[in-house]
Amino acid sequence: MLFFESKLSVPHYTPYLVRKRLFTYLEKHLDCSLICLISDGGYGKTTLVSSFTKERNIPTVWYKLSQIDSNPAVFLSYLKTAIMRKISGENVIYDVSDTDLSRELDKIMSILSTWPERLIIVLDDYQTIDQSPEIERMLINILSHVSPHVTFIITSRIRPNLNLVNLKLKNKLARLSTKELRFTPDEIKQYFSHLHKIDLRNQEVHFIYSKTEGWAACLQLLQDLIKDINVTERLPFWINFKGTEDIYNYLGEEILAKQSDEINYFLRRTSILYELSPEVIDKYLNIHHSEQIIDHLLTNHLFIYQNDYGEVRYHPLFQAFLTKQLTTQSETDTIQKLHSQLSTIYEEKKDFFHAFAHAISSNNFFIATQIMAKMKEFYPPSRFVEFVDWFFQEVSPRLHTASIGLFLVKCLPLSALQKVIPAMENNLKQYGNHLNPLSVSHYKHQLAAAYFYSGEIGKAEQLCAESLQESHQNKDNQMIAINLSLQSVIYFYKGSADKALEAAQKSLSYPNLNNFFHPTHISSWILAEVHLMNKKLDKAKLLLEETLKISKQRHNASIVYPYCSMGKYFRLIGDHHHALEWINKAKATAEEFQIEYAMAWVYKELSTTYMELENWDLAELYLSKAYSYVTDSAYLKCTILQLQTSLYTKRGKNEAAADTLKEFQDICTGKNYHWLLSSAPVEVERRPVLIKEKRHADRSALSITTLGNFEILANHKLVPIKRKASLHLLQYLITHQGSKINKDSILDELFPGGLMESANNQFYVALSNLRKSLEPDLKKGPSSSFIKRDGEHYYLDTEYIHLDINEFTRLAEQKNSLSPLERIQDLKQAEALYKGDYFEGYPYNIFLELDRERYRVLYINLLQELAEYYWNTGDYSTGQHYYDKLLNKEPYQESLYLDYIEKLLTAKMLLHANRVSKLYQQMIEKELGIPVVAKIEAMFSNYSKSM
Repeated sequence: MLFFESKLSVPHYTPYLVRKRLFTYLEKHLDCSLICLISDGGYGKTTLVSSFTKERNIPTVWYKLSQIDSNPAVFLSYLKTAIMRKISGENVIYDVSDTDLSRELDKIMSILSTWPERLIIVLDDYQTIDQSPEIERMLINILSHVSPHVTFIITSRIRPNLNLVNLKLKNKLARLSTKELRFTPDEIKQYFSHLHKIDLRNQEVHFIYSKTEGWAACLQLLQDLIKDINVTERLPFWINFKGTEDIYNYLGEEILAKQSDEINYFLRRTSILYELSPEVIDKYLNIHHSEQIIDHLLTNHLFIYQNDYGEVRYHPLFQAFLTKQLTTQSETDTIQKLHSQLSTIYEEKKDFFHAFAHAISSNNFFIATQIMAKMKEFYPPSRFVEFVDWFFQEVSPRLHTASIGLFLVKCLPLSALQKVIPAMENNLKQYGNHLNPLSVSHYKHQLAAAYFYSGEIGKAEQLCAESLQESHQNKDNQMIAINLSLQSVIYFYKGSADKALEAAQKSLSYPNLNNFFHPTHISSWILAEVHLMNKKLDKAKLLLEETLKISKQRHNASIVYPYCSMGKYFRLIGDHHHALEWINKAKATAEEFQIEYAMAWVYKELSTTYMELENWDLAELYLSKAYSYVTDSAYLKCTILQLQTSLYTKRGKNEAAADTLKEFQDICTGKNYHWLLSSAPVEVERRPVLIKEKRHADRSALSITTLGNFEILANHKLVPIKRKASLHLLQYLITHQGSKINKDSILDELFPGGLMESANNQFYVALSNLRKSLEPDLKKGPSSSFIKRDGEHYYLDTEYIHLDINEFTRLAEQKNSLSPLERIQDLKQAEALYKGDYFEGYPYNIFLELDRERYRVLYINLLQELAEYYWNTGDYSTGQHYYDKLLNKEPYQESLYLDYIEKLLTAKMLLHANRVSKLYQQMIEKELGIPVVAKIEAMFSNYSKSM
């Protein structure tokens, strides 16, 4: 037998760290027959055991295993040689033949069972022989009979396939796993300072630990990288650290190269997940055995672990390596589609945290806002605290841009910010020096943005300045530009035009950031706004045109603001027609995304334009709408209150003007908006001043929403109707608007089955209550502005009422004399108005059914028209969005599926066609019983033939 002396040599690593914590553990368990050290590669198992035996001066037999040792004869030859050398002290070699295995095993067992003094036998790299049943039986026999003075230590990357029940029962078995073997923060500090004379600051130690999770091999590679870098220059190194070529080479050669093609594919594709859920992965990869693959990865310790919450995750550096592999081998569009697929899967599971994160990663900000809308519906404000914390910890570090975090802050319900901000402040204190300084500056900026949207302008300014200073220290140009852009907005809000201009120009001056959306967009917009403020209209228009070009790079509602500014430009030159056209574009986008701050901004701009046109009713209506969105955004609320004060004064509503002025002054004083206070009137006389208007001065416009949630607004306040009969009466009158309805018809519909006298009484009580709810100051019923009587007929007078169904119908049905673009704009505005079916919260009121179906059909038709328009113009992404929305609303119309699948196949969108086909089969065949498989196969067959 060819004999390799190196296999029996105890490895000596110098220098090594005396790991007292683990030395103590090993010492305490030397009375065990077996100690197993099981972990991923590179966690220092061999170094730990060799340094322990050397430091404690314990006699040791060392056997470094490899694949040739899986032969039982070879295994016993080396083991016997090592043991006999320890007894004799001579350099003997024993060659055990296959025929002598049983006899030689008995000899070894006899020797070890009576061994008189402490002895450690190390079987290093046991995973190389783990599939040898005969050796397993030998070891079990030996371990069952060894002397109390003998301890076997196995180091392995996988759990040994040994039946160790008896050892467990006798407390003769001890284990150390990856969790215990990884270096702690204290050990990392000692490793660098004691062994390599590199003094790390606490911040660096915690950063290394969070990135490496105590992986020993990585520490060795890191010390080689930083040994010649002085302490002041190390900060940028840590900030930009995402792994090194040496680390990636190790992972590629030691881990990835040794896996099957199936495992390699699985590892790369799942690297973009935040946790490994078998249920999700099965759908994502279209397989049925992901649980077995995950078990295999865990069993083989392939840089995967289960955390304290039971979530299975990749080691951070291994995940970074796998993600790099995926991005190297795939186009950006492909990876975005993978994220989009995951977002859909998580949304179906109602796991909105992960759905939102993957929607952002897929660059589909519209879908992200839709998911956020569902979160608003399902989650209380306190749940968003948990969401923001999770997003910052898990998602932001992967996306490498603070602007994504800002999008999250913009999407959050303003009410949730009141709970999120204190939690973020607390997190900032807890993070202290434990966090990457780059992350700290990002976090401060996001907190500044949260304060900004909530109206705490002073706190926003302070945190933004701190983040900017730290970004300069970190040499983080992207973060510098982002902070300067937010600073420019803050200065603009405060009326400091020169400072806003300077900050915006500085933000745009940083090199290599031309394609960095957020600061470029915001700063360009602020420059335009400053020029509008200074009446430099030509410059402003040019800048707005540039800003609009930038806005179209990302469909995330940012375009709302330059749209409104373009409206302001036309308003300033006296072209109110085009002003309204631009602001209505903003309105359609804002209502599409349902971002509260953006909607309030748009409604404020609309009301300003209508005030200039002296259309007081619409101005008041949109100010009421704007006000309803800014309960938890103090600064924007103040700007709306300013406009309301002005409007009420002009309308002679001095009582209302005085009330809004007081509210404005109280908020400004409390929030220290001194620049706003200086521009507002000191007081308004409460004595009414009558002025001639196009409408009655004391009549308030009502805004009634019937599509989706039923809502009535009057004077920017919700109007509750507590009496059920009154509510149904209003619904009946709305449904029959434009008609005078005989009282008997109303009684038959709303109060059937009783005595006429009783029905009459119920009707008059309901009518009286309804009028009082809508017009609290009404003295006499016949004087009502809204519910009117003509003899024995009653009707709803809509002259002073804004009804969403009327605007929706007008926009959806109006086709004549419109250009295609104008028609599409109308349809999108109508789509934004349709927030749900007509009185969808009242499914059992039969008199609503016909109109509910009429509006639903209108909505379906407009979705189809939009889908076909975008598809025919080559905008497949938007076309898909509308076709998917259409199928979601009308899932049982077979012709829609056939048309959509045909279009997808023609456009070579095979994956999406497959997805729609499955949905088609599910809804039409499985639920309705109509066979469709043959039709699907025929369509795909025709597609294959055409290729």
